[in-house]
Amino acid sequence: MAVEFHAIPGLTQDLCLELAALEPLNPFRSLGYANAMKATGMQPWLLCLKDENRLLGGCIGFMKVGRLNRSLDIPSVPPLPSDSPFWTSLLDFCRKNRITELGLNSFASQSSSIPSLPGELRRKPRVEYGLRLSQSDPLSRMSSNHRRNVQKAQKAGVLAEKSKSVEACRDHARLQNSSMERRMRRGEQVIADSQARTSAALLEHKSGELFRATCGGEILSSILVLRAAKGAYYHSAGTSTRGMAVGASHFLIRHVAETLQAEGIEFLNLGGADASNPGLERFKKGFGTEEIHLESGSFYLASPLRQKCNAAIRSLREDPMALIRDLAGRVEEYCVYCCKPEQIADIAGPSGVEFRKMTDEELLLAAEQHSEMSMYKEKYAKFRLNDAYGVYVDGDLAHVSWLVPAEHDRLNGERNVKLADGEAEITHAVTLSRYRNRGLYTYAIRRLVDVCGQQNIRRIYMITGSDNLASQRGIQKAGLRPAGRICRVKYRHLGGRSFAIRGHRLPRVVARLFGMFG
Repeated sequence: MAVEFHAIPGLTQDLCLELAALEPLNPFRSLGYANAMKATGMQPWLLCLKDENRLLGGCIGFMKVGRLNRSLDIPSVPPLPSDSPFWTSLLDFCRKNRITELGLNSFASQSSSIPSLPGELRRKPRVEYGLRLSQSDPLSRMSSNHRRNVQKAQKAGVLAEKSKSVEACRDHARLQNSSMERRMRRGEQVIADSQARTSAALLEHKSGELFRATCGGEILSSILVLRAAKGAYYHSAGTSTRGMAVGASHFLIRHVAETLQAEGIEFLNLGGADASNPGLERFKKGFGTEEIHLESGSFYLASPLRQKCNAAIRSLREDPMALIRDLAGRVEEYCVYCCKPEQIADIAGPSGVEFRKMTDEELLLAAEQHSEMSMYKEKYAKFRLNDAYGVYVDGDLAHVSWLVPAEHDRLNGERNVKLADGEAEITHAVTLSRYRNRGLYTYAIRRLVDVCGQQNIRRIYMITGSDNLASQRGIQKAGLRPAGRICRVKYRHLGGRSFAIRGHRLPRVVARLFGMFG
């Protein structure tokens, strides 16, 4: 029998019940959840595979039409293999409906496999933490610290209650904002009202219920839990400063787990924790949860040109000064130094110091062993060229510099010095930290100048950032003299294009006039 993809707007109860029966632990399949999101301005669609009249798998997606884009957000992707016809049919649906932004997430999924799709912007691994309430004692592996917090709350007289009233959502939003303000003070990036706006809709459409911890009439902690036939999901939470001090959140989660277990719920998903918030990760692990490894992804399905235009329009709307700065370009300024080989005297190396051309094997080994030199591997892989020379102290690598001739410089898309025939540039100099302040940088420069003399190179250049005073001192100590400045302007909204004004190529009087010399 043929398997067909169906995209059905305006969800019906029968279809949602059939979808929910396929994944009874997942509350993001329910009609109540779909209607709650519809109340917030989203247009729900049932996206599924059917064999004759039998539902094989699917999910609920939410379409939103904006002035610039049409987006489709799927909070919980179906547990279908990456080669399932669902994914190619989903892309066809997006094209027919002029969807430009596709968001795929995996909330409450028991597994997720997001295939490679066109226009991928981001793919992110994520972890959720779950408690199997079907076990006789799902909290048997709770950490000792969590147990102490639960006991602290009990001694303080904290009580738990359950509410389905929309009015209770105001307190929930207040506690959410309190928690998020603490996270923002720690430097985390959060949107304070992103979850609170939908809480009332979820309660009103009976997709979830609130659990609250109180003490003396004061609400200390609040958790909004989404419900499915056999599963529940920790949607959002908030705890006051006092609640944090007495362990109210630990106490409340234990109460939620025990209450849901008594009601026949088999699995409580405590949601995910971002890697940037290790405290939340420790908090959820501390209940003895099992880890569910998932992923999420976002995709832009329109043309790259339209994507760039949208980014520029967003910048203009959200931060017009940032866009103006981008259009004006970001300026990079370099100091240029120059010499002729005959102007620099050769220098004898200190005892135990050796200078030599590096082999490909030595270069790649240095890039692997020393993080400061990792760029060498990328550079070698791009052009298959090795212009590196090494300084060795008692046989150990201490310093690397590159001597780039004009023919190799021409291979770069973005050229700073813009070498002519008979010129070379000393660049990519790195001295390992334990060998610094021993004159090896100056020694390497002078030895490279000697190499240039042997290769009939007439002029040697070096450049460094205009604010890198240490590098400038080392270059001048080696005998090179200021030759001008390079100013490069880069444009982020023009595909990274840039142009450079090279003061060392201008007549000296013109360079001085424009401040490009000295």
